[in-house]
Parts: sequence; C-alpha cells; structure tokens
Amino acid sequence: MRNLSYFIGVYLLAAASQADAQNLQCPDIAKTLKEYSIDSSSSSYLGAVFTQHCQSDGSRKSSGGGVGLDAVVKAIPLKFTGSYTTSDEGFSNFCKSYASHVSTSNASDSYKETISRKALETIQQCLTLQASGVIVTHEVSNVESANFYLRNSVTQKLMLEGISIAGDVSCTGQVNGSRKQFDSNISVDVKSTVSFACKRAGQANAVSSAKSFGEAIVTVLTNQGNYSLFWPRDERQSESMATAIDKRITAAEGDIAITKANVAPLVLATSMPIYKCPTGALAHYDAPWMYVGCNGQISSEKQCINYWYRDRQESRECVPIGNMRLFK
Repeated sequence: MRNLSYFIGVYLLAAASQADAQNLQCPDIAKTLKEYSIDSSSSSYLGAVFTQHCQSDGSRKSSGGGVGLDAVVKAIPLKFTGSYTTSDEGFSNFCKSYASHVSTSNASDSYKETISRKALETIQQCLTLQASGVIVTHEVSNVESANFYLRNSVTQKLMLEGISIAGDVSCTGQVNGSRKQFDSNISVDVKSTVSFACKRAGQANAVSSAKSFGEAIVTVLTNQGNYSLFWPRDERQSESMATAIDKRITAAEGDIAITKANVAPLVLATSMPIYKCPTGALAHYDAPWMYVGCNGQISSEKQCINYWYRDRQESRECVPIGNMRLFK
C-alpha cells in the first residue's frame, strides 16, 4: 500500500517549499494574531469574538455555534470563561462576563478587530473543511509571501476550482510538473496534496524606504467549500534596508567593542593626589648653609621641608590642585 506519509516537493515562484501531507493543520489562532501584533487576550480579539458569538445583553447568539468553537474558546483568558466542561458553556460564561467590557456600537471601528474577526472566519472555514475529511490551510511567511496547502481524503474528492484574488497579489504553483498561474482559471483534481505560493506587491515609500502593502484577500475555491486569507494592510522595512540597518548595527557593535577595549585601562586606573608647594622659607636662621625644599614645585607629597645646618628644619603645607591617573 502506498505510504501516505511522504513529502511532495513543489517548486514555487520564489523558492522550493515542501508540505508534509500528514501534518497539515488549521492555523493556530494565537500565532495568526501575533503576526499582526494582536494578542489573544487583547480587547481587539475579544471584541471580535464577542461580536461574532454574543448578544449585547450577554446572551449567546443562536447562530454562534458550529465547528471550531473549542479552538476559539481555548484562546480566551480564563478570567472571562471561568471553569467549563464544554465549549458551549465556556462561550456562555464569556458572553456574560465580557458584556460589560464592550460597546457594540463601536465594535467594528478597530481595524485590529477586523483582522481578528477575519482570522476567526478563516479558522472556522478550515475546521469545517477538516470535518469533511479534507484540508485547506495556509502559512504566512512574511508581509509579502504566503503559502497555501490542500490535501484530499480517502473518502472525499477535493477539486480546486479557482483562486479568487482581491488586491495586488499573484499566485503560482506546480501542476503535473508544469508551473501554472493560480488564478480564477485554475482547475486541479487534488489527488493527494497541492501547494502554491502567493506574493503580494508593495509600494515603495521614497521618504522612509519602507514598503506599503495594501489590504488583500485570497480565496481558495473548492468543491468542498471555500477558504479565505485576509491579508491586512501593512508597512514594513524592505529586506535590503533591513540588511543595511543590520550592517550598520554590526559596525556599531564593532566600534563599541573597540571603545570598550580602549576605555578598560581608564576604568581600571588608580588616582594619585597632586599638590602645589610654596616657595622659600618662612623662618631665617644664622647658619653656615641651608637646603630649600620648598621651591614652588608640583609634588605628590602634602608637605615640603627646608633644612638648615645642625638639623634645624621647617615644614610647609602644599596646596592640593588635583589628581593624576596611574595606568597599569
């Protein structure tokens, strides 16, 4: 019997990609939202869930059920769901507890809520297809690239009946060894798995050298149901600029390392006080000779001494004028 657990290599527009036919899964909610800096505990996500599944008075919507509730409710913080034994019970708890935190009049104002709502719809579509035995899913590689994967089942026939694209996106893939444009005209009988890649074009910003990517929707049309990826508008630094920034950071790190090496001796140096001594003697003795030790010199000693014959001496105080650094 042919082993169904194998890799099918598909050469795509930008690079070759592989999909494990047995390990295709629906997108993870938390991971999907994180791509757009949205946390599953944020008001954006929770507001989208509330709008989709709850009434403004905290009761459940009659149409709020369906496949995939378990995955959605698990992403909701426990403080809103409480303890529950079924997904329905968890949602009922959430609707009641979150009702006081949301205003349905502006639930659709936040673009992040739109992203969250579309992500929920995508996962719902995937789980519905999965319940019928087939898989259609995707993976966003970066702001401009996404890969799609389709897998049939032993009992269900899966037909790819076109790709609907809204936005500046183009998709390509391999069909029977030939590269094809995956658009509204594509038609493929998915014998085992099919993969294709989509690339979103961006508009360069002359001022910031960043690229702006417009909102796009890629919908996979099949005989078992449709699957849509909502690609939010975004603005990111281009890879070339990111590389240039990385090079500058690397160069700066090198300069910092050199500076640290040069500064280290300064940090480890010790300090010695320096004094300015007075000139001459204060007293006068009738002696054959004298030695004047106070000559206005700079010294590390606090005092200078003048000597006379037969051990007469005079000690004078020197004035501190600063410190001298001693390096090892």
